[in-house]
Amino acid sequence: MGFGILGKYQIAEKWGAMIGDAAGRGEDLLSATERFLELSQAPDTKLQRRSMSPGVLRGALGGKRPFIVISNTSNTNLRPFKLYLNVRDYGTNLQVSWYLVSQPNFKEKLSSFILSIPVVGLLFAPSFLLGRASNAGKAGMLELDIFDEQDLSAYVTNLHHCVLDAVDNLMQELKQDFSKIDKHSKGFLGIS
Repeated sequence: MGFGILGKYQIAEKWGAMIGDAAGRGEDLLSATERFLELSQAPDTKLQRRSMSPGVLRGALGGKRPFIVISNTSNTNLRPFKLYLNVRDYGTNLQVSWYLVSQPNFKEKLSSFILSIPVVGLLFAPSFLLGRASNAGKAGMLELDIFDEQDLSAYVTNLHHCVLDAVDNLMQELKQDFSKIDKHSKGFLGIS
């Protein structure tokens, strides 16, 4: 079975919680989250279940974890932003977390690779810096216009609330107090 690579990308926003005595209930939580996302009728989102690894070697050696990958399909400025939702057993508990990451495109990855080569990097650095200067107005982490940021906020907030609803349902089944879960995300959006 193949796997995707979830490298060292910039994490723009994240949230997580540990649900006590919920080991083995991860699939229930993922299915409930998918159901809530479908019921929300969020426009222009794509969900995909993928095994992810932080690198090729680690993935080949079995270091993979299942994720639901959620992406926005309509706004080209939001294409670099993907949400990764994971649940996993941690002892007798269930850890649930999501990450909004900003992934570089192929050109940015290639430039980074070329610049990492000692002599070659020095030769290409001036053209790389000029290219960065000419693209200064294009969407990046802090270069989103107000509509893009509004769309990104809606997209992430919707997922966050769907995950919280699924966590709430699971905790009710386990007769646990959902009010003790920290519902605030960490990052530049600060979702609650």
